Amino acid sequence: MRIFRELPRCAVTSRLILEGNYHKFGDKSLPRVKPDYTIYSHPESHPAYQQAVTEGYATLVTKEELGHEFVKGECDFEILPNKAAHEMTRPAFLVRDPVRVFDSWKKMGWGDLYSFFICYRSLFKMLKASPVPHVVIYEQLVANARDTVAAMAEYWEIPFDDRCLEFKRPFGDFIFKDDREQSIYQGAVPDGLFDRVKSHTHVEDVSGHGLLSAIEIEHIEAEVGSLYLEACGPRLDPVLALLAAKPWFGFDLDDTLHEFRKASAHASRSVFEAIQATYPDTNETTDDLEATYRQILRSKTANAFTDGRTSEDYRRERFSHLLVAHGHEPASETLEHLLVVYRTSLRAALTLKAGALHLLEKLKARGKGVIIVTEGPQDAQEWTVAELGLKPYIDILVTTNEVGKSKVDGLFSAVLAKHNIAPGDLVYVGDNEQRDIVPAQAAGIDTVLYDEKSNCQLDDPHNLRLNSLPKLEYLVGCSPWQLGILVPEFGEAQVELGLGNDRKGQGPGGTRPAYTGL
Repeated sequence: MRIFRELPRCAVTSRLILEGNYHKFGDKSLPRVKPDYTIYSHPESHPAYQQAVTEGYATLVTKEELGHEFVKGECDFEILPNKAAHEMTRPAFLVRDPVRVFDSWKKMGWGDLYSFFICYRSLFKMLKASPVPHVVIYEQLVANARDTVAAMAEYWEIPFDDRCLEFKRPFGDFIFKDDREQSIYQGAVPDGLFDRVKSHTHVEDVSGHGLLSAIEIEHIEAEVGSLYLEACGPRLDPVLALLAAKPWFGFDLDDTLHEFRKASAHASRSVFEAIQATYPDTNETTDDLEATYRQILRSKTANAFTDGRTSEDYRRERFSHLLVAHGHEPASETLEHLLVVYRTSLRAALTLKAGALHLLEKLKARGKGVIIVTEGPQDAQEWTVAELGLKPYIDILVTTNEVGKSKVDGLFSAVLAKHNIAPGDLVYVGDNEQRDIVPAQAAGIDTVLYDEKSNCQLDDPHNLRLNSLPKLEYLVGCSPWQLGILVPEFGEAQVELGLGNDRKGQGPGGTRPAYTGL
């Protein structure tokens, strides 16, 4: 809305269809939304349309949206009810990664996955019904705003100006159908809904909130994740071709295939509590012990476990330093007890990343080789793989501990040489750009950065970024011909209204409604 409001002859409004339940029909007790289709049937009598024409605008863009209220029917009402509505307007469909959308929903307190699935599928139902759907992928919009917005402007026959990418007009400088809609954008209802977008001065992304559980992510990807990737259409063909040709898939282990940070933090906290129980007369808190332990980890793991010792050697050393730092004698009996506490707590907290097992199953079903290249003690990583149930899916496990080199000091090249794998035959998946992606690429390996809090980047098949493992599973199991919901030349979209100036469907004064919907 803010983008197109910056263009001089472009007016912006919103929710002309949804509001029928409150205004056109008058009865607020109605359980379901009654869409108001006046803008299609009699645009000249619609107040937003009248104001746009009166004030001399050539284009009216309206943001139409599906909502989260299942009982009211906000999830699945028809924004574009028939062929005539599609033809009269120029619908553009804004499609965003469903994992990121539901993360935002939860931030707003909207936690009904059932309603979300209905909403997301309803958008695609309208998209597929459109004769020539113009789809805007949100992630492309924030990554390359100029080209994406220019394509939308061309589609709506609006003169494009780079200045629309910098927001000078105040948020809420729109045309409103009624006082209620105005209060949403210019008032405080609902509280916090537009806090981020109000602060923006240009097109930019917002970081994820990290509110979804592994189960929620797997459920979302299983139900509607494929729709999002299908919306990317033929631009994914190079990605699919590259992945299909790779005989080997490599993975980091910790925080790529399982939740290492969470598990180790839980185990460490159990150790701190055990120390407190052993020395009840001291004033140290678990927070004090944690702060000291964090400093010990920074100083004692700098070599990335390349010196060949076992996991118990490393842990015994750390726990000994921790006890000494707080004035305790590191007796052998105490250290052995802490080692047992750590491993027991770690085992209880081990959790696979969402979709990890299914991804490995898919790779083996496709005849791919799977190699884990990870930093850590060999015995600890072998133990972790076994505890997580991943051993049947792993062909090779290599650690810095075994090879004597860290990832940034040549581990990848050493692994390729040792196992006779050509760099071009392997794609490597890791969660750390500096320790996984950069050194793997330096060895000639194609990479996938697994970043749960970021948007997907799919334009460069040699350097992908994904925010969930189920997306990689889908791409590995998909053939190019399966991605076909869009006509190739229509690659970007968003559901808003644009008013063109051709004669077809034209309203009084030459103002033609063109809509965007979600």
